[in-house]
Amino acid sequence: MKGWARFPFVRYTAALASGILIFLGTDTAPRWLWSVELIAASFTLFFALTRPRRQSGLLWAGIPALLFLFVSGWLLTSLRFEGDDPTHFRNMTPILGLQVNLTSLPERKSYGFRTFAKVEQVKTPGGWQRTSGKIMLEFAGNLPFRPNYGDVLLLKGNPLPTQAPLNPGEFDYQAFLARQQVFYRLRLRPEAVLNVGNQPAWAIQGWAYRLNRYADSVLTQQITEKREYGVLKAMLLGVREDIDPALNTAYSAAGAVHVLSVSGLHVGILFILLEKMLGWIRRRKRGALMFLGLVLPILWFYAALTGFSPPVLRSTLMFSLFVTCDALVRSRSNYNVLFASAFLLLLWEPFWLTSAGFQLSYLAVLGLMYLQPRIDAWVESTNPLLRATWALTATALAAQLATFPLCIFYFHQFPVYFLLVNPLVIGLSSAALPIGLGFLFVSWVPGLNDFMAFWLEATTWLLNESVVQVERLPRAVWRHLHFTGLEAAGFAGLILALMALFHTKRKGYAFLSVSLALGLGIGAFFTKLQQHQQRWMVVHQMPRQTALSLVAGNTLRILADSALVGQPPQLDFACAGFWAERGVRFVEWVRVPPMQPSVGFGIVPLPDGWATVWQGKSIVAISSPLSQFDSRRPPDVTLITHEGAKRPFERKAACAFVLDGSCKPWEAERWEQAEPAVYLTPQRGAFSLTY
Repeated sequence: MKGWARFPFVRYTAALASGILIFLGTDTAPRWLWSVELIAASFTLFFALTRPRRQSGLLWAGIPALLFLFVSGWLLTSLRFEGDDPTHFRNMTPILGLQVNLTSLPERKSYGFRTFAKVEQVKTPGGWQRTSGKIMLEFAGNLPFRPNYGDVLLLKGNPLPTQAPLNPGEFDYQAFLARQQVFYRLRLRPEAVLNVGNQPAWAIQGWAYRLNRYADSVLTQQITEKREYGVLKAMLLGVREDIDPALNTAYSAAGAVHVLSVSGLHVGILFILLEKMLGWIRRRKRGALMFLGLVLPILWFYAALTGFSPPVLRSTLMFSLFVTCDALVRSRSNYNVLFASAFLLLLWEPFWLTSAGFQLSYLAVLGLMYLQPRIDAWVESTNPLLRATWALTATALAAQLATFPLCIFYFHQFPVYFLLVNPLVIGLSSAALPIGLGFLFVSWVPGLNDFMAFWLEATTWLLNESVVQVERLPRAVWRHLHFTGLEAAGFAGLILALMALFHTKRKGYAFLSVSLALGLGIGAFFTKLQQHQQRWMVVHQMPRQTALSLVAGNTLRILADSALVGQPPQLDFACAGFWAERGVRFVEWVRVPPMQPSVGFGIVPLPDGWATVWQGKSIVAISSPLSQFDSRRPPDVTLITHEGAKRPFERKAACAFVLDGSCKPWEAERWEQAEPAVYLTPQRGAFSLTY
């Protein structure tokens, strides 16, 4: 077999994924697709039975099969899409109450708990009716019980559509939820919730969550340091709710945030350890089957320990296929097995194709398969320490190269010292994972559990300190990077073209590489030229806070409350995307309201707030109650913040009036019908002015 014939699942997965993408782009599946599906299936079956012997016959036989998979992906995604389901609960109004079944473990938040549920019944004026659909639940206040997977709850309230982004460039959480078939949310007080039982939809999932809870209780008893406990809980159990925010930022800046999410890295580490410990069994008669029988239960038990989280499920299936094919198939292609696992996962859940975790995990594995052995061959040494260090470095470099364009596209930053920290992080996490699993297994043995807990906590402390120290290095991370979808695809194409050039030495790939590099360079030049001339004023929507972005060229001036000044992580979710799109490089932080004039920034305190002039535009902020607005020299923008919304004041000036998220919601409501109109950022999102 030659060429692509050795990788049939590469073609199958590409065809299936193309159909999924077509539905995601159109949100519709015409009825005539079923006719095309039937015709393609008929031709596929015909060619499968007749088995053409000539190469041209095989080519024509493959076309209807790929068409069948393409249409299958399109139709399958439409069937899984709940937005047009006539039985969905949003088609039943008015809703007086709901009966739901919790489908996930609750995640602790600042306001209480957040979880997801399947809606089983809704109460309307006509009584209870069976229905369908998923919903995001936010429990505020102190519930008399902790929600658990499978809980059947009676809820009082009216679901609201999930909220669209309120700031330019903000992460689109509404679209993220929609890809999980969640279109509505409901915030509840304790008095609106009644627990009437527990009926898990999947018994094995319920068992996995109980196992996860038990392991968490063991960690809570034995790990004394809160910082190390939060990281271990994330690494071993896939629950990130107890990670210190500052430490999470440090891992992100060091390019090691993948350690904090149970993913393919952890399953891969476990698989490699099992191979080293049990690999000798393969050399025995029927050893491959024995190895399969030992490894598969361990891998799937670890998946259950994490509550069958989607990243672990993907990775466990992938490695299970590798082991199974190794035991049952004489010759196999690792690439074919990898794409076979992606094919099966997309058949199970087509919307996983849009998941950043799904995309990054498969790109990383592809990079490790192809690039890691080639990079590893650059350094030859008989020194075992140097050999192991370079192998880890090659692993980090291969994964970073494969995922680089997509990481910039999603996260807008690049860790400068990833080559320094990732080998250390991979090495320490490779030690912490088996120690942690061993600790959980012997947690009931007195003395031994204390010994294992000590080494587990010490290893995790060293891991955390390594990351924190790297983050403190100068310019540890390049922030505010931005790729459009086209630019990310262009960089990915350039990497692929260079790989093909080094592999084949063909001139065509050299021409393609130069063309892509030239196109990306020209695009970057015109983008920078446009950004050099830009002028933006944005009043961001920040709950209980004031934050303004003033952009001139590539300089950003942030006017913010004291709690936000110098704290990029607190603003990243709402603002980092916008800053990256604008290509800012120089950042100035200004605290408002000022206690005294800020000479360097031109901020002047007023009796009722503060004022400034930026790029010829005047801004006056009112932060305390005002009886009348001075209209003799109206500013370009009047910003109402904090206590300034308590009492509507007389306004005659012809300027833009903006009320931001720092004002109390019930006070902001008084301004909804005000004349002249006031722009309310809590309802309409951020206010933007460009010229």
